[in-house]
Amino acid sequence: MGSLDLESRSDSSMPQLLLDPRLPASSPSSPLGSPLDTGLVHSRVLPNGIIEHCVQIHDKLTFLDINVDQKVISAASAPCVDLVGKKLEDVFPNDFTLQIVRNMCDEAKGFMDTSLVPRALPDKVAAFNEMPMFLGTRVVGVSGIMRVLLTEAGHFRVVLSFPWPKAANSVSL
Repeated sequence: MGSLDLESRSDSSMPQLLLDPRLPASSPSSPLGSPLDTGLVHSRVLPNGIIEHCVQIHDKLTFLDINVDQKVISAASAPCVDLVGKKLEDVFPNDFTLQIVRNMCDEAKGFMDTSLVPRALPDKVAAFNEMPMFLGTRVVGVSGIMRVLLTEAGHFRVVLSFPWPKAANSVSL
């Protein structure tokens, strides 16, 4: 449907999201609004005549993949790649985060055990607000959502998605 615009530009501090030109410019029925409402819109015509609508995203989304069994960050997007391989207690200063991700995985397992559909996961997200997290030498409060993932081998992971924290989100312990 969409793809990332990886071109180097002078305004590259904000990532570009390419939208399918067939998408409507707004979607009032959507609770989140249209992707075009999230930032500045630029359009360009490609040599083949296709018009691409590019949106500058104001907040960079960061993703962390948590291996619940091993209690580590198993994957991360930029700018958090230095967290890959770190123990959860080295990233999150309290046990509450581990408890939440374990509960989500337990609920997913229970759902899968009772579902008539093979490998079915519950379609749920959990929101978190100002969850303390170590980034470098400071603790910041991050807010976002998390979902359970199922690997090819049948193991559970939890992915966290949150906007990259601004300095104003710093919290003290």
